[in-house]
Amino acid sequence: FNEINFGKIKNFSIFSYSFYLFFQKEIRIGLVNRKQFYRKIEVKIEVKIAISFLMEHTYQYAWVIPLLPLPVIMSMGFGLILIPTATKNLRRIWAFPSVLLLSIAMVFSVQLSIQQINGSSIYQYLWSWTVNNDFSLEFGYLID
Repeated sequence: FNEINFGKIKNFSIFSYSFYLFFQKEIRIGLVNRKQFYRKIEVKIEVKIAISFLMEHTYQYAWVIPLLPLPVIMSMGFGLILIPTATKNLRRIWAFPSVLLLSIAMVFSVQLSIQQINGSSIYQYLWSWTVNNDFSLEFGYLID
């Protein structure tokens, strides 16, 4: 962490400085009960841990991004071909699951892009297809 000189107190890390500012803010508001203050800190730490856990395992579920909206889109497409009048009446009902699944795929995609910005590898290997001495063809996916 970067070191900050803050008045008489020297060598504050960024975390302790933000903790200090948060504490000062709570004192200014007039928070008397320390338990409430510590609960707020615990909630913030738990949220950060949950986000970091999700970010670690995002690459494992990258295949979900293109496949998640696929069932709804395929059912709408086949419905328009096979039974066009009934499908036209059901468009509003199919719109909600379609938007919901696209939103979930968007969350995965945003997490992957954040992880990519933070410096993860852009090629994820799944398995080696053929291996011969120093030559191997590996199967995986490219995230760009």
